[in-house]
Amino acid sequence: TVTDVAGNYYTDTGGALDETALPFELTKPVINTNLSKGYFKIQDAINEAEPGNTIEVMRGVYNGNLEIDVEGLTLKAAEPRKVNIETAVGFDHENGYGGITILADDVTIDGFVILQAASHAIIHTRDSKNVTISNNSLRNIDLMNKAQRGVVIGHGSADCNNIKIKGNEFINL
Repeated sequence: TVTDVAGNYYTDTGGALDETALPFELTKPVINTNLSKGYFKIQDAINEAEPGNTIEVMRGVYNGNLEIDVEGLTLKAAEPRKVNIETAVGFDHENGYGGITILADDVTIDGFVILQAASHAIIHTRDSKNVTISNNSLRNIDLMNKAQRGVVIGHGSADCNNIKIKGNEFINL
């Protein structure tokens, strides 16, 4: 739901909010800095990214799981620890997927608060090398279940190496 300065409400009814129906321009809080293009959803920015791009995410709460399959992608919070990603249940953890799944080499995730209620790893690296996960806060928000893991490197025979995990905090895991 978006509210304009006059107090009028515009609601997404299950599909993408139709920007053309709004009497004002919305600021898109997810920016691919290399393409100079904005998005409302992080996954949409990832889907259109090119190798080596940087996606900067502005302050706010973003819902949904992420699959990062773009080599050399940097996903960073514009204001460290002021950007929340709330993952959803229902990802395929038995096949190496998590709330955030890294499927490409040379990926960086930096500066987010990542919240998850599912009892599985928050971040999975899967067949990926040279990954950096830094300055994030990974939090289990299901206080009844502490079986979660913060980061799982590889799955089964997945080929993962040179994974750097630094400056993160792990809460209720």
